[in-house]
Amino acid sequence: MRRPYEKLRALPQTHRHLKPGTTVKPLDAMTNECSDTDAVHRLNEARTKLFQLINNAQPEQHLTGAPSFRLMPGLGNTDARTDAQGEQAD
Repeated sequence: MRRPYEKLRALPQTHRHLKPGTTVKPLDAMTNECSDTDAVHRLNEARTKLFQLINNAQPEQHLTGAPSFRLMPGLGNTDARTDAQGEQAD
């Protein structure tokens, strides 16, 4: 099975399918920058860091007592609050 870029390169006159001003030379360089296995390792490392960030978020108690989680610093808290059964609180 070929990757999408390999399919593109197999087309006759590949350059006609690219945005104006884009050439295959830098695209080829990016493709050869790392192997598929390396790309998977990089993806998994980034995914692990993201989930660690999410899992380390501390719950905050509001006046209602319902927890609200701050997923990323500076973006504010979520407005949706749920009760113990997962139902939307009024």
